[in-house]
Amino acid sequence: MKKLKKNRALIFFCGLIIFLVVQPLISDSFLGLNIFLTSLLATFLLFNPFLVTTKRSWLIFAIIALIITILDNVFGAKTNNIFFSTLKIFGLISYFTVIIHGFWCIIQSDGISSEDVFNSLSGYFLIAIAFSLTYDVFLDFNMIEFSPQLSGENDSGDLLYYSFSTLTTLGYGDIVPVSKIAKRLSGIEAATGVLYVAVFIGYLIGAKREQKK
Repeated sequence: MKKLKKNRALIFFCGLIIFLVVQPLISDSFLGLNIFLTSLLATFLLFNPFLVTTKRSWLIFAIIALIITILDNVFGAKTNNIFFSTLKIFGLISYFTVIIHGFWCIIQSDGISSEDVFNSLSGYFLIAIAFSLTYDVFLDFNMIEFSPQLSGENDSGDLLYYSFSTLTTLGYGDIVPVSKIAKRLSGIEAATGVLYVAVFIGYLIGAKREQKK
């Protein structure tokens, strides 16, 4: 159990990579398996603050957020109404809260360990996933527009692809933001990707050098 706790950052990072590779292959053919894998990843992510701090408030937060995530995964795709769109907003806030908490824990740590490195790598991927969920929520409320037109839940794979392209400032140009809000969100994500690599990774390298002195 101690070994599992010690290597949880590495396990989560490997699981995240496997999920991103496997999920597009099973999303259409095996809906049940897709829901299971998504819920499993969400479970590990949402309970991570509790595993780190062991505070009851984080446990309650994780349970509520996980229930919301599972409800959205199971029923959200079939029922497009204001209730499930609202659930997505709470789920989105939960994801961003956990990501920010993870970054704060790394910054507050006394030294830089391999766990911090893997958490940082996972954080970069999670930012892209969080922004893809943000686009999904805004599409549910018809507040943003892309060319070609995307439709949220039915184009979640395309939204994730667009999010990674934007975060890494790769920008193939096959999906283009049209509305003002879409352009603004895309700009914020691109800036976040650049600043993350320049500032946060730079901080880790600097802290590692200080640790060796």
